[in-house]
Amino acid sequence: MRQRDVSKIPLVLLAAVLGNGSFLFGQGLPVLLNADPTKDTYELISDVLGPTPDNSDCSHQDFGEHITQAWDDDLGKYVFVFNMHMAAGATGVTDLDVCDGHDYEDRQREEIKTERPNSPDYLLGTADSTVTYTWRFKLPDGFTVSKYFTHIHQLKSQGADDGDTDPIIALTPVTIGSGSHAEDMMVLQYYDGASSNAITLAEMPLQSFVGNWVLVREQVTWGDSNNFQGQYAIVMTASDDTQLCYSNYVGGPCYDDTHNLNLWRAGGNVVVRPKWGCYRKVKDDMGGDLALRDEQVSMSDFWLAKWTCDCCGNARNAVARPGRATISTGFARAHLGAFDELGVLPRTANARAFGAIH
Repeated sequence: MRQRDVSKIPLVLLAAVLGNGSFLFGQGLPVLLNADPTKDTYELISDVLGPTPDNSDCSHQDFGEHITQAWDDDLGKYVFVFNMHMAAGATGVTDLDVCDGHDYEDRQREEIKTERPNSPDYLLGTADSTVTYTWRFKLPDGFTVSKYFTHIHQLKSQGADDGDTDPIIALTPVTIGSGSHAEDMMVLQYYDGASSNAITLAEMPLQSFVGNWVLVREQVTWGDSNNFQGQYAIVMTASDDTQLCYSNYVGGPCYDDTHNLNLWRAGGNVVVRPKWGCYRKVKDDMGGDLALRDEQVSMSDFWLAKWTCDCCGNARNAVARPGRATISTGFARAHLGAFDELGVLPRTANARAFGAIH
């Protein structure tokens, strides 16, 4: 086994990684979440992120927990698996989003998330802060897509004056068009908060992201109520180097200024929480099941970090400048080397997935 020189690793990081192994850090250092088959899945997730995952267990009790852990040969380790069932599938049951206070009989949801009051502020997006998220996901071959939505990732407000029904950002496989013109696409969507209409920021044929692991890195500098609307960037890289990327600021990956993104929501106590898993509409407007199958969405290597203005020097004034994202990522890079040396960062043959956001 190769010996690692830990002399240059920040002391608090070293203590957290080599001490109790929980990978739960204070503000400014990343929080890591990976599968561990020696622990109960829901407890493992809530110990790191805070809340118990959203699930449809009560609607399909015979299956048990719908977020499980399984060995993955490609990564050579255990990963999280989000299990979705349809009546036409092997179990004969359609999972429904009717558990833990939810009352939606036309959709199903298996998601992990952060949220108030269960998550600490360093796992929540707050005004004037920058967050970085990385993770991996794998959609199985033949993955079936709802014509409405199949969100596998959302950035969603909590406590907004206008409500929190729609996400701010969603990554969703969806069928576009109909008949012979129908095509399954991976779509990056933005919701402006004024309506429920999704705006497409970027899209690629879904087939590019099916059957193999995809590495995602996402960075957001959240806006505030003082006319700074925020900055957003994402890079998705499949194992064959296929990429979907987007940013709304000059110098970001795949910069596109077509749409004016407002990445904040009005409210006296607003936060934004990330969500991962599978959330899809499974019934048509008449209440009949859509032509979907049982699915297993796999995810791994969750890495969450947040930097507030206190970490960046000039507090609020720094946020209004175009260089804000560059400043925050510079702070992040001071710690990336240590995490990479410890072997806990997601790895890919394509280093651009980590280097593109700057």
